[in-house]
Amino acid sequence: MKEQIFIKHVISEIEALRIHASSEQKAKLDFDSFEPMSGEQCIYGQMTGDCFSAEAAKLIKKCSSKLVTFNTYLKELSDLESYPKIEATEITRDNTEYYTLLEQFITMLEYNKYNQNILSYIKGTSRKLTLKKLVN
Repeated sequence: MKEQIFIKHVISEIEALRIHASSEQKAKLDFDSFEPMSGEQCIYGQMTGDCFSAEAAKLIKKCSSKLVTFNTYLKELSDLESYPKIEATEITRDNTEYYTLLEQFITMLEYNKYNQNILSYIKGTSRKLTLKKLVN
């Protein structure tokens, strides 16, 4: 059940990115150069040039339901409501402690097989988000 709650939040963030990211931002998504732990080649980094930029912070604020510390694992995600909504102004190179749930998801080895589809879905080149099958 914890995993399904986590994945539902991830799906919500993906859907929000598909809606709120500009066409220009989505066009920059590239799976071949995608590197989840890079500030420039992670999902928000690719779309904005730097995941710690003001542009990325605005997008994160629009699209993410929660920010968590990177080493938060599923056992701790059961109480997602207790995690604070971090203000986007706090997302800076000096405060790299927090990640969105989508950023956490795409770094987890057991889920990385979904990364290409996630990028394609946000970009609009795929009409189907395959990870939805994990919560149905």
